[in-house]
Amino acid sequence: MPGGPTPEPPAPKGPAQPAGASDRIAQLTQLGELLSAGVLTTAEFEQEKSRILRQ
Repeated sequence: MPGGPTPEPPAPKGPAQPAGASDRIAQLTQLGELLSAGVLTTAEFEQEKSRILRQ
């Protein structure tokens, strides 16, 4: 082989997460904080949570 062996790609860091998973976690965390603060009703929280999880 010319040039020697090709380097291996770097190993993934941490558990594999689908693209956007960290964004969804951040959105859900913020949603929970809004519910705790009384800004959202339980119904609004559940509706938004479902929307975020369907993304």
